[in-house]
Amino acid sequence: MITTRAATPDDADSISAIACEVQAAHAAALPDIFKPAGLETFPAATIATSIGQPGQLWWVATTDGAVVGYAYAVIQRLPETPWRRATEFLMLDQMGVRSDRRGAGIGSGLLRAVIDKAEHLGLGATRLQVWAFNDRARAFYRRHGFVEEQARLIRHTGRA
Repeated sequence: MITTRAATPDDADSISAIACEVQAAHAAALPDIFKPAGLETFPAATIATSIGQPGQLWWVATTDGAVVGYAYAVIQRLPETPWRRATEFLMLDQMGVRSDRRGAGIGSGLLRAVIDKAEHLGLGATRLQVWAFNDRARAFYRRHGFVEEQARLIRHTGRA
């Protein structure tokens, strides 16, 4: 049985390990952008300190007491400007599921917890960013009702 709950500092080592798996996939796809995964990439001590900080929300998914996935979101408030209305939203910054547990509904449970929290807090939306290479993640988020709001383009200069 999969259980999704708020993370505690005791979960930091497991979160760190899963985050490193996700980092490794990103580094393999975009080595010019992402550094290789390592112990210094997502230090458990840094994660443990972040859990419980105002505006920073962490969840874990567990099966049989073992952490198999996590999500990290940040409350963001953008003030009104002459060209944009003020907005508040929950930004899903990171989400990962152990590679041996993907496809079992763990990500869906974590995402539901994030969306429910945004709704509970009265925030206008849940937002996230996903890299163009990550077709599986893009399809996952679309299945859960996310739509593309903005596209960020890049043109490399050709310099080393």
